[in-house]
Amino acid sequence: MKTIRITETTKNKYFEITGNQIGTLEGWEYPSVISAIDDIPGNKGALYVNSKFGRRRLSIEGYIPGQTLAQRIAMGLALRQTGTIKKMTFTTLNDLALQAYVEVLSLDYKYSNKCTSFLIELVAPDPRFYSQTLHDTELDNSDSKAITNAGNEITSPSIKLLGAGSNWVISNTTTGKSFTLAKTITGTDYVTINCADRTVLLNDTTSVFPDFDGDFFVLDPGANTITTTVTGGDTSTEVHVLFRDSYITL
Repeated sequence: MKTIRITETTKNKYFEITGNQIGTLEGWEYPSVISAIDDIPGNKGALYVNSKFGRRRLSIEGYIPGQTLAQRIAMGLALRQTGTIKKMTFTTLNDLALQAYVEVLSLDYKYSNKCTSFLIELVAPDPRFYSQTLHDTELDNSDSKAITNAGNEITSPSIKLLGAGSNWVISNTTTGKSFTLAKTITGTDYVTINCADRTVLLNDTTSVFPDFDGDFFVLDPGANTITTTVTGGDTSTEVHVLFRDSYITL
């Protein structure tokens, strides 16, 4: 790795290491997952208790030069075990800018005015790494576009529907999965279908799940062809497919 940053988002504190400060890494090349049992949804829209992929255990071994007191303090503040999920961003040796959400299991280091070695142990509820770039592809009311998941694992998009329309059919013809939303949208209203969380929200607040029928589809690695057919659509109709490239191995 070239850089690793872990951010305590609730307090906006972060700890970053770069270059030769980064020592041995484990769990990064390919996840050693812990078996997880899915909460099989009794109703459409139910959430999974855990990722279908299990969890990823990670460790970071490194050191902090003895005179960098500020960096030691930053490590303690950012990695404190408050029970909150932290955001980890990192850049690989081949310049992939990726991210994951992690929980700190332990932090071991010996206070010293000399070189401080440390070991951070983490667990990621979702073992996939995601691109730091959020892709946004816009389609019209009757459209077909190929979009590319540049990673090596499936990723779940969010689909945002806005503008005029009363019956929305969105399909991933590459995977053969699709959904229909029998909902009239006008004015400044919009509906977001989050395929990862399995939610269908009007203006990000009100569930309109009863109007949804079909699949919360994924994007396969590589090219995926997305098609749209919207009843009552016009020039104001927009369908946005938002996603991040997903990697299970580096």
